[in-house]
Amino acid sequence: MASCCQRQGVQGKRIRDCQSVSKMRFVADQHINRQNLIKKVNEAVDSDKVYEITITEMLKEYNDEQRGALWGVAYKILSDETGNDAEDLHLYFCGEYFGWKTAKVMGQSRKTPIRTTTRDHHGKRDVISTADLAAMYNFIQQRSSQTVGVYIPDPDPDWKKRMAA
Repeated sequence: MASCCQRQGVQGKRIRDCQSVSKMRFVADQHINRQNLIKKVNEAVDSDKVYEITITEMLKEYNDEQRGALWGVAYKILSDETGNDAEDLHLYFCGEYFGWKTAKVMGQSRKTPIRTTTRDHHGKRDVISTADLAAMYNFIQQRSSQTVGVYIPDPDPDWKKRMAA
């Protein structure tokens, strides 16, 4: 359980000192009895502690078919056409799509993507959704055509429709 104590701070404002945080996760689909879910949450928490509850829609993580399209179609064609390594292409497109941050390595500044398809901005595992990867693939197609004149085809005609669903 989280160990948060409150103390009086400057001008009498209450300040929380959080020593540790534990997470509880409940997954609810359309078939769950919401009253039972509320009961489980109530049973899991201590009444004398403060909690933050966040409700997030669960999205389907991108899948092997999409991974194959990204690495086996888009990056393969671009690597063959430009001579760039597929890993370098992946980092480049993650940075262009999600944005860049500057990191210091051995005293030197370098750009790195804010996130990748499998890691969030803190480096923690966070796989993007099927819809997000379909949008990123579309971005790669457009950017490749605009910048180096390389056409990246859809893996199959109905691919984007299936992945966005």
